[in-house]
Amino acid sequence: MGPSDRLALDGPDSFRSVETYQAALDAEIDAAGGLEAWRARAALSGE
Repeated sequence: MGPSDRLALDGPDSFRSVETYQAALDAEIDAAGGLEAWRARAALSGE
């Protein structure tokens, strides 16, 4: 199994590649203003 074959659970019966999931997470962190700001928002929202 190669890196492009790895999947991440993205909801009930929904999967996407780890690389796609990581790219979306990186974009979300950037939009939040960095990792610490993202962590603070996630803690407040209960994620």
